[in-house]
Amino acid sequence: TTEQKAILRRWMGGYRWAYNKAIDYCLEKKGYSYKMMRKGWKARMMAESPWIKDIAAHTIYGAMMDATRDYTKHVIKLKQRQKTTTPRKRKRTQRSFISITDERG
Repeated sequence: TTEQKAILRRWMGGYRWAYNKAIDYCLEKKGYSYKMMRKGWKARMMAESPWIKDIAAHTIYGAMMDATRDYTKHVIKLKQRQKTTTPRKRKRTQRSFISITDERG
């Protein structure tokens, strides 16, 4: 439904926003663990962007976990002297939803 599409858009936008903020935070602090970030982050995010209250918590925490995992992989590659770049920020690439119908009938 239209309402569900709006909810999904908000969740995907919230995920992208949280992922990008977490990458910024990891780069700023030169590394951070998910557990340490989660403790102080929810309050910090709520103060910075009150709209985040409407996003499911598991979406935001999942984005933070993914960002810290990507940053950790980057650091490991640096230590092993492998070629790597800083984790890329997520950006909006899909502009619409496509309804998938059952082909069987």
